[in-house]
Amino acid sequence: MSEFSEYEQTWWDTLDGLQSNPEIHITHEVRGDLKSSLGDADRVFTMISTLNEVTLPEAWKSYYLRFSEFGSCWTFGAGDSPGHFGGEFHVTNLFEVTLTPSPAEAWSGIPGLSDEFLEELHPFDGTPTTGVGHLALLRLTKGASDAEVWFHASPYEPHRMNLDYPTYLETLRITKGTFSWQYLFVDPSEVDLSSEEFKSAGERLTTMLEVFPRIFPDHDYSDLRARLEARL
Repeated sequence: MSEFSEYEQTWWDTLDGLQSNPEIHITHEVRGDLKSSLGDADRVFTMISTLNEVTLPEAWKSYYLRFSEFGSCWTFGAGDSPGHFGGEFHVTNLFEVTLTPSPAEAWSGIPGLSDEFLEELHPFDGTPTTGVGHLALLRLTKGASDAEVWFHASPYEPHRMNLDYPTYLETLRITKGTFSWQYLFVDPSEVDLSSEEFKSAGERLTTMLEVFPRIFPDHDYSDLRARLEARL
């Protein structure tokens, strides 16, 4: 569709690819309207800077998506089969993200998190359909010229991810939101995928990297595979 930017079309095609894949079962999908009234990326980033006192990197602008929201919830394989796994993503508009505080209930029972830190966290990707409690968040610190990406999987403490917002979006396109993929970008000293505690996450990601190169062959999975191997 000509009304989309090149990157928006890429995401539209990603959703189409999930829908059309005979081995993927979609349980929920959302394709929000374009929030064209906000203007282009230059205007949106200026508004974000003014309202949040944060200057986001110029390189992020080509990854700006005007959709109010978009996402998919899906499964692969039969529910009782050994190779069954699934995923979900629900990405919201970046401008609205910067105005949305992190939900207080997400941090219930987690000690040692300061109010100042929590106020800087803004969710941009989540799992509202399955309700598994996964959130990706931008940390907007006043005066900063960048924004950290954090991942929270309830009931665990949040972890900083070793990537930026554009890389998160690009990796999300490859993983399709497979549950726990974010751990591949968390310091392995903080989350041990070889441990009993995170065994199911490691197994799920192993299955993903066995299946996806076959059913989504247009992507390069070598980096994700190397990250997983280094963590098992």
